[in-house]
Amino acid sequence: MSTATILALPDVVPLDVTAAWQILGADLPRAGAPYRVRVCGEHPGFVPTRSGFGLHVDAGLEALTGADLAVVAGTLPADPVVGAPVLEALRVAHRRGTVIVAIGTGAFVLARTGLLDGRRATTHWWHAADLARRYPRINVDSHVLVVEDDRIHTSAGLTSAVDVCLEIVRRNRGAAIADEAARYAVVTGHRSAGRPQPADRPVPEAAAGGAAEVREWMLCHLDQPMNLDELATRALMSRRQFTRRFRAEAGVSPRQWLLAQRLAEAQRLLDGTAEPVESIGRRCGFATPLAFRTNFKQVVGVSPSRYRKAGPSAGPVVDIFRGRRREAPAAPVPAVGVRSARGAP
Repeated sequence: MSTATILALPDVVPLDVTAAWQILGADLPRAGAPYRVRVCGEHPGFVPTRSGFGLHVDAGLEALTGADLAVVAGTLPADPVVGAPVLEALRVAHRRGTVIVAIGTGAFVLARTGLLDGRRATTHWWHAADLARRYPRINVDSHVLVVEDDRIHTSAGLTSAVDVCLEIVRRNRGAAIADEAARYAVVTGHRSAGRPQPADRPVPEAAAGGAAEVREWMLCHLDQPMNLDELATRALMSRRQFTRRFRAEAGVSPRQWLLAQRLAEAQRLLDGTAEPVESIGRRCGFATPLAFRTNFKQVVGVSPSRYRKAGPSAGPVVDIFRGRRREAPAAPVPAVGVRSARGAP
């Protein structure tokens, strides 16, 4: 079994630790734990947190350098004084091929190692300007949830820890186990890493009724063609109001969201079934095999057949994880997304 170590430094953010453990280490009913997880500190023993209670960790830095995956939990203050042994352990782990994840302000710890120099990275939007000012060699992108650059993942923190850990589980263990981990944690199975961070955005209305209910309906009917005006009618809204409300809640347009869900479902079926590729395309709402292949390759980076042969590591649904942004196609092959008689949404 693959191993993961979560690094908890003094003044650690407890949710960063527990969110990573829940996705990576929880004993799933059918699949077992995706990773064998340990929590370590610079030394075994008591680690204070920012929440009025402490953590007891039973491992030191030796657990970090030997892991397949190292997760650096965030701290507050954001840029803590870090001992040289911690920084060197992270450098050694990276040289040995360990995948490294920094959650939220954990990016500041990685920044001190020099591992982020010349790379693109993100952190919590509140601390992004400070990260860019203190470490000018890092290309800080405060507008996305997750960034990957050569086996180093950085995330916006808190709930985005779930997003990056689910993506790592999907790559290492497959879409079916990632879905089970998401269901077990009672979270959404796939959220676009390119979705913007909610800085200075109003809190959306409660997710009951309106666009939220329509999204649930869309997920249950991915095989059906969808018309934007009909969806707006289902939500009891005008076309413009529905599009605006949908984007405010989901972070992307109805067409982009639907395409991502169809491709995510296609990946799950390619990973977990022997169903023919053409049949999977139809089940996921692609009108023709060409439409399926074109959109799948454009977003995932390989054809459906090559993805199935290569296994879960063939590529993510949204390749922002490979260090570059790619939006959903501006003009997808017909019958892929939401259609409207008056043009694309």
